[in-house]
Amino acid sequence: MNQPDFLEVGRQLRKPEGDFGKIIGNNMNTGNADMHTLAFELLTFKIGDSVLEIGFGNGKYFPELLKLNPEISLTGLDYSQTMCDEAAANNAELLQSGKLKLLCGDAAQMPFEAESFDVILTLNTLYFWRDADAQIEELKRVLKPNGKMLIGFRPKHIVEALPFTKEGFTTYTQEDVRRLLETHGFAVLKEELRESMTKGFDGGDFETACACILAEKK
Repeated sequence: MNQPDFLEVGRQLRKPEGDFGKIIGNNMNTGNADMHTLAFELLTFKIGDSVLEIGFGNGKYFPELLKLNPEISLTGLDYSQTMCDEAAANNAELLQSGKLKLLCGDAAQMPFEAESFDVILTLNTLYFWRDADAQIEELKRVLKPNGKMLIGFRPKHIVEALPFTKEGFTTYTQEDVRRLLETHGFAVLKEELRESMTKGFDGGDFETACACILAEKK
């Protein structure tokens, strides 16, 4: 088996593009199943909640998210046109029904009015934020008062051990993320770390961990 181009893998994880990006999108579904499971355990929605997911990949988990409460308004925003196209194809019925809206754009400057959403969910995007302080403020801008935000990520010691994260990734401990949220006027409601096993590019199993922090806008 040829060794993958780890620099290219890292670039694709930030913004999947083309045929390789589609493969990366499918791999992310498998590799991040543990994080989605944990996030969905921590999240609750009320009827009528407006929910935004940032960085949804190929959209495999939208139906699972709606199972938490079918009576929500769900919007997805992703930086990759390839992933937006894949997600649209994978969720044609949800889009047609009006249960789901998809936009392709940069989360650093979102095309939403202030105080648009009751809940924001973003998994594995933290590493790619160009300016974490500015990004948190932008997320806070579109979140309603007392709105909830869940950030899912792999902790610093996990990310730094991976071969494809040597360039373009900023790593965070749980304490780093908690402090970032609290500094920008969020109150941490729930926080959990979960260890699990996953498969590497060589097909072998290795230990990993994911963290999710749920916070409320004060």
